[in-house]
Amino acid sequence: MAEEFKRAFIKCGGLIPDTFIVKEGERDFRSLIRQLPKDFDLVFYGGTFEGAPLLKAIRADGYEQLMATGDGCWDQPNFLISAGDAAEIGEAVLVLAASSAIGDVNGSLEFSKKYERQYGPVINYALNAYDTACLLLDTIGKTAMACQAIPGRG
Repeated sequence: MAEEFKRAFIKCGGLIPDTFIVKEGERDFRSLIRQLPKDFDLVFYGGTFEGAPLLKAIRADGYEQLMATGDGCWDQPNFLISAGDAAEIGEAVLVLAASSAIGDVNGSLEFSKKYERQYGPVINYALNAYDTACLLLDTIGKTAMACQAIPGRG
């Protein structure tokens, strides 16, 4: 994900002064933070569970720049709740999700209301699953209708 972000950011005229690898399970980011340039616009993090502790460490060191991250951090318990107030300091956090917004997919507003009554807030990929299920059911219905139209079937 970080490589795709980097490629697109550069294509749009952005400059990437440096890249860093965050290892799975890492929790001590002092060395990484010491290497950050003093003047930058944003940090992009393309991982998952290390996002909250990384953000907290960046904020603890006084950096208030935007942190953009991929959908690996679109997780309430493991990112938003874990990051706590750090997610709202400075320019906050932009989570780039691989899911449409509620209301963008036909029927998703009604779906989200029913989902919330049954399960709580719509999180992660519930809307994608809804859209996929609708597509699958529509295809099954069209296939069944087409089979009924074939002489000798039905």
